[in-house]
Amino acid sequence: MDGRAGGDVYLPAVSAFDSGKAHHRNHGLATGLPLGAVQWDKPWSAATDVRSLFKLPTGTPLWAYQPDMRYHLLEERLYPRAEGDSKVGLLFELENSQTPAQMAAALERLGKLLPQQPRFAQLRRAFLVWVKHVLIQHKKLDLGSRDFNDLAEVQDMLATRLQQWEEDILQKGIEQGIEQGIEKGEYNLLQQLLEKRFGPLPDWATEKLAQANSQQLEQWGLKLLDAGRLEDVFE
Repeated sequence: MDGRAGGDVYLPAVSAFDSGKAHHRNHGLATGLPLGAVQWDKPWSAATDVRSLFKLPTGTPLWAYQPDMRYHLLEERLYPRAEGDSKVGLLFELENSQTPAQMAAALERLGKLLPQQPRFAQLRRAFLVWVKHVLIQHKKLDLGSRDFNDLAEVQDMLATRLQQWEEDILQKGIEQGIEQGIEKGEYNLLQQLLEKRFGPLPDWATEKLAQANSQQLEQWGLKLLDAGRLEDVFE
């Protein structure tokens, strides 16, 4: 479903009935609460009544058969941390996790709420399928080619690879910092050389320097050796 801001929406996610008895012709339909859950980093802006979401030509007889119903929207981004023993809250927390460590902690809490007992087997299986085919893919985590048969196996694999992921993230941060430092040093050096050669730099030259990458700065530095005018450096 298109929410004007993108993302995935599930509708209806839950139907809450006001009676456990089966309905029949004399009692009417049971009361339901349609819920829509959306995961996206921007506010949801689409309509929350189902009828407005259909795109049909004006005047078509099909309008008479379209449902006229509202749904309650749950934006997952607004619930980054599960409260109490909420399994839905933990699902949202997993969706909102920013690091493998946060994901592993949420899975550990989920495992405690869903112990390996027959009455939780179906729900554990549902969470496992969602983690394998949605969450891990969405977070772009590399867990190898191993096939997981239980949430505990996913949790163990996350714990095993957690240190390596953290080291990789740290290494990327160091490399990025070094690269930015080198680029900043090249910028400062070229600016000083240009000012020594041509005097105070005009705004257009300062802007060019600020927007340049390391390769451009290096090329302009070489041109400075033979340039007779400031403009010649940037041509």
